[in-house]
Amino acid sequence: GGAWTVEAIDPDGGAFGSAIAADRDGRPHIAYGALGWTLDVDLRYAHRTDSGWVREEVLAGGLESGGAVEIGVDETGSAHLVFGSTYATNRGGAPADAGQQAAARCAGAAYAGEAGPGHAPRTGRADGR
Repeated sequence: GGAWTVEAIDPDGGAFGSAIAADRDGRPHIAYGALGWTLDVDLRYAHRTDSGWVREEVLAGGLESGGAVEIGVDETGSAHLVFGSTYATNRGGAPADAGQQAAARCAGAAYAGEAGPGHAPRTGRADGR
C-alpha cells in the first residue's frame, strides 16, 4: 500500500449502500443508492476511465431505502447489478441469457462462492485476482 487517493464519485452526494467490483484492467465499477429529487431512492452506477468518473442513473426511484445493491463486472467490462429482486445490465442483448443470469447470481451472492463465466467469487474481478 501507499498513500490513499480520495476522489468524489458523485458530487450530488446523498449516496449510500455502495457495492464495488473491478474489471479485468483493475478499474473500479460502483453501484449505489442516492436520494433523488423527489426523495425516492435512485439506483446509480459509476465507473472510472482515464479521464475520470462516468456516472449514470440506472433507475429513478427504483430502490427501497436501505436496500442492498450488488455488482459484478464480466469479461467484456459490462456491469451487472442486482438490487432486491431486480437485475440490470449495460450489456447488449436480453438480460435473460445464461451468462447474464450467472452474472446476476454472482453479484447477488456477494461473491460468496458461486461464479458465472468470467466472474471470480469473493473478489468481484473478472480475472480472479
